[in-house]
Amino acid sequence: MLQSWIDRAVSYCVHHFRAVILIALLLTAASAVYTARHFAIDTNVNNLLSAKLPWRQQEIAFHENFPQTLDIILVDVSAATPEAATVAARDVQQALDNKPDLFHSVKVLLDGDFIRREGLLFLPPDRVENLTKQLTSVQPLAAGLVHDPSLRGLTNSLTGVLGYAKQGFVSFDGMARTLNLAAATLEGVAQGKPVDFSWKILMQGEPRPLELHRYVGVWPILDHTALEPGGRATGSPLVASDSRPHSGAYWR
Repeated sequence: MLQSWIDRAVSYCVHHFRAVILIALLLTAASAVYTARHFAIDTNVNNLLSAKLPWRQQEIAFHENFPQTLDIILVDVSAATPEAATVAARDVQQALDNKPDLFHSVKVLLDGDFIRREGLLFLPPDRVENLTKQLTSVQPLAAGLVHDPSLRGLTNSLTGVLGYAKQGFVSFDGMARTLNLAAATLEGVAQGKPVDFSWKILMQGEPRPLELHRYVGVWPILDHTALEPGGRATGSPLVASDSRPHSGAYWR
């Protein structure tokens, strides 16, 4: 019986093929219109679960109070010295700020005025003690550079430090590290090499690996109607290869 129904349907379609094609086209058009009006891509995973769930309500409340924790991209900027990493991170921030169509907020983390003024409060006591000792040893060199922070001022300060050592105010052994760092910088300048003189390394000693990194928080503009909401932000060249922030610095 089923076979007879199939035969009749095929026979009807053959004899009335124009009407069948027209009906098929109308159904296709109606289906397309219905799909366009009632179906859409939503890649926001927060919409998968009901907002009435207790833990979801707590999560929503947390995000409302701390919106900076949402949809953040961390850019890791590294350089040979802490100062160079800071300069590079600020240059990255400036470069990304010029792309308002991709990012609605860019910020160098832990680089505000408060951190610059009160940063010592966050160091452990042993680091603060070591820092004050280093400040004492480099005081003759730093005092001269306050008035003339140029290469000439550095040379004059080194000459003055040697004079202090000869008079017994400071020991040559105590100034050995300071003089070695200054000599390495001057030799690099004389050879035409890109060099950085780090005051933090001079005063605090060799930096810890984390101190050579700075992090830039990037909040991209998301499109939840696309398969990858942040695809435009993460897939585009954020900074051109010929405009890297700082010599010796890299970011990823």
